[in-house]
Amino acid sequence: MVIGIDASRASTQHKTGTEWYSYHIIRSLLADYSQHQYKLYVPHGADVCFSASTQAIVKKISWPCSFFWTQGGLSLEMIRSAPDVLFIPSHAVPYIHPKKTITTIHDIGFLQWKSAYKPHDFFYLDWSTKYALRHAHTIITISEYTKQELVRIYGANSQNIHVIYLGKDDTIYQKDFDSIYAQQVLKKYAIHTPFLLTIGRIDQRKNIGSLVRAFALIKKELPEYSLVCIGPMGFGGDVTIKEIESSPFRESIYHVGWVSEQEKSALLHMASCFVFPSLYEGFGLPVIEAQACGTPVACSSAAALPEIAGEGAIFFSPHDIAHMAYQIVALCTKSSKREKYIENGFKNSALFSWKYTAEQTEAVLVA
Repeated sequence: MVIGIDASRASTQHKTGTEWYSYHIIRSLLADYSQHQYKLYVPHGADVCFSASTQAIVKKISWPCSFFWTQGGLSLEMIRSAPDVLFIPSHAVPYIHPKKTITTIHDIGFLQWKSAYKPHDFFYLDWSTKYALRHAHTIITISEYTKQELVRIYGANSQNIHVIYLGKDDTIYQKDFDSIYAQQVLKKYAIHTPFLLTIGRIDQRKNIGSLVRAFALIKKELPEYSLVCIGPMGFGGDVTIKEIESSPFRESIYHVGWVSEQEKSALLHMASCFVFPSLYEGFGLPVIEAQACGTPVACSSAAALPEIAGEGAIFFSPHDIAHMAYQIVALCTKSSKREKYIENGFKNSALFSWKYTAEQTEAVLVA
């Protein structure tokens, strides 16, 4: 069987959520040495991160525009030479596609954050979600929360939706780490311990502004602590940056932007606490990565996060600044509580692996 995969997102340089999912699911499928052949579709000129082999063919597709590669270039390729199965790791199914096309819908957060998108981008996200639900042979979602959202809001057929959790990179996010390298990373970004760490785009959905306000309360109890924010700028990021600059403790707040996976792991190991204040997540992979590193997690109780974090995190309301600060301080100062959530975090993170994700995904692809 020839399984075609849209590998366009996996070929981007600075990966975030859906890009890392595409990269890891493809890498894990290829590592499985299954009896099937994979055909990876990428835009011509893309930085291909997968080598052609007897099991994987890389097909570069030319398209004259910087947009609509999926609906244009990939659709034309489906006319020329369609695979037995087409897998789209992110929900934009090409207009022309094989009967057995399977796609992953990660979340529908764009409905709650319409203002974060240009009108044509919002229209495309909404249209492509509806199109995928109508025309895809099978839908994969990354949490039970997203599945129920699709059923409730779009009237999707729950019998046609498979929940397959994301995994973590066990070679990077694990208990053991290189302390010398970690110190080098701290020096590179001029970060001093102890510090709180948060990971995610600097945008409204990630709720970093609320964390900045909570940090002002935390400093009263933990005056020696700093706050480190990892992530590129997103919608409303300028507002968050202004909040950081206007904070009375702005000298203790660091925004280091995008970092490599190895640097992210090092910072997680060195952090006293990982904080995830997001208002909406279809999954929340950084929580699992932090747990795998043995970093205690203070987490928002919004959307899919309680489902994913399980008993390996202490929760707070993302809208309650005082409660957020209280939970973070408790996790940093009470040794018995820290030990509890570190141990529970290890147990919870062990349930998530890209190998398991790939096995489940392949089972859906070949069913």
